[in-house]
Amino acid sequence: MRLTSRKRRHRLGCDIVFAALIGMKMLTEYLEHALEFERLAAKETDPILKAQFAKQASTYRKLATERAAKYGLPLPSPPQT
Repeated sequence: MRLTSRKRRHRLGCDIVFAALIGMKMLTEYLEHALEFERLAAKETDPILKAQFAKQASTYRKLATERAAKYGLPLPSPPQT
């Protein structure tokens, strides 16, 4: 079945919206993970484990920032200290 140019444009538009929604979902998940690792780091008394949690949080924040930039979304706020 051949798609008309109108249907192709509609399909492309739907694909773009779907990709943006997936990107936003991933952005939200990255930030949730970052917050969880920041909470773990804040409570941890072992300095080695604390540093590992902080590094993991930083990595998730970096992924969230990259995802936001890719989809033209506002950049996430920096972690609160």
